[in-house]
Amino acid sequence: MGGILGGGVGLVCGRMPLALVLKSMKRDFSGKTPNDLRATLRSPGVLAPNVLLLELRARGENVECELPIVLDMLTAPAREVRIRGWHALVSAFPEQARSINDYRIDDPLDESRRKIQKLRIVEPGEAPAHGSAMQPGNPGAVDGLPPAS
Repeated sequence: MGGILGGGVGLVCGRMPLALVLKSMKRDFSGKTPNDLRATLRSPGVLAPNVLLLELRARGENVECELPIVLDMLTAPAREVRIRGWHALVSAFPEQARSINDYRIDDPLDESRRKIQKLRIVEPGEAPAHGSAMQPGNPGAVDGLPPAS
């Protein structure tokens, strides 16, 4: 009986820091305009780009124009930035994440750039390198982080 009670208390206590952080972020976001949120998203060292993108979307903002920022994160030299970029892609752009289900956080940068190239927006009149810029390539489930290579 004590194990069940202890597990329940541990579960509640373990989730409290996350709940407090999310509540704090929500309060911080409430005083910011969409342009402020976009500026934060573009700032170096942004820790939760996925949360910013989801907040923008919740406000009815179109976040498609932010995809290049996320794609740049996916090819950043720093592994932590690539992880944040992947979380942002999966949460805010799930269809695009499914189209690069072979992307791996630990891939060499050249290989990562090649894999995400099909998601880059194509300029009008320019031929896409790998089909339509937003066309899903290989549909498949994408859950959490891609496995390391």
